[in-house]
Amino acid sequence: MSLVIPFVFIALAYIRARRQGMRAPFQMTQSTPLAVALGILVLVVSAAAYFGAGLHAVMADPIDWTYVGIVYGGPLLLIGLGGLLRRWSMKTFR
Repeated sequence: MSLVIPFVFIALAYIRARRQGMRAPFQMTQSTPLAVALGILVLVVSAAAYFGAGLHAVMADPIDWTYVGIVYGGPLLLIGLGGLLRRWSMKTFR
């Protein structure tokens, strides 16, 4: 499940860059609206994969909340920790 999360961030960065007028040597398409639409499609599919990966645990008769918390919260906790470490390192190295 953690392998899906980078695609979410890549899709968000791509959508933002294309909306700001990014021009790269290789482009999937010349049309910015089409490129943004494809970025949104990747974002939606990646988000669906993230939430669908632990769906069997949520749909179980006795829901194992510990497993659900680890599956969904673990990657989010690591992302938050990475953000905090980045902020801390930016303060330290100024």
